Amino acid sequence: MPQNKDHFSTSVSQSGRDAYSTFFRISPEERKREGDRRDYFARFWAEAGPDVRAAYDRFISACPLSDGVTLEQVDEGEVGGWWLRPDHPPAGQAILFIHGGAYVLGSALAYRGLASQVVDRTRIPALVIDYRAADLIKQTFGT
Repeated sequence: MPQNKDHFSTSVSQSGRDAYSTFFRISPEERKREGDRRDYFARFWAEAGPDVRAAYDRFISACPLSDGVTLEQVDEGEVGGWWLRPDHPPAGQAILFIHGGAYVLGSALAYRGLASQVVDRTRIPALVIDYRAADLIKQTFGT
């Protein structure tokens, strides 16, 4: 496998099939940033408070909105969320961004920053939809 100073690859053969993995080296500066982020995460969650839903949204919302993306709120009755669009997007392409949170945490509003980073890098617009959390559906409909 090709080797260079930034990354290296390995191959493994299992059951007659070849599998490849690529590993990227992390610079000392990146390793320090990683440690700083881990420390921040530990402090954040230690001080998050009892409202886990609100804390999760604050945590996810810390991802900055990209300057190269415009936002448009969507409210079409049962469907709400945000369109995020780059300048000069390609025709006929879009990302349906279903935010994380395991259907119990998170919101389209909180995930706009993360989704805007994806849009800025791919240059493809995204619709970040909002949906009711599973426990709220149960409370509303009793199922």
